[in-house]
Amino acid sequence: MTNYIAKNIKYLRTYYNMSQLDVAEHVGASDKAISAWELGTREPKMGYIQKMADLFCIPTNNFINDDISTYATLPTKETLTLDAQLIQAISQLSIEKKEALLSLIKSEQQK
Repeated sequence: MTNYIAKNIKYLRTYYNMSQLDVAEHVGASDKAISAWELGTREPKMGYIQKMADLFCIPTNNFINDDISTYATLPTKETLTLDAQLIQAISQLSIEKKEALLSLIKSEQQK
């Protein structure tokens, strides 16, 4: 099985016109780490892979195992920005508030 992590990081970063520093700040890594991951000289730990998959709204399994450059469509940059803001805001909530928010979202989806 081919691992597409290095290729996908670079492809998605350039597709969304982001610098290595932009990606690094979103995932809590250094720009040097992003460079090494893109070059394939180092592989990110699963936590960083998950954060990058979340940043680019790509399922983690696809981020690792698929050549994203062959996808016909990708989320818009506006969607990514809003999703990233939501993830950041939600991650700072208490468990109780996260559960309440999830209930609210589920009730809105049923309307």
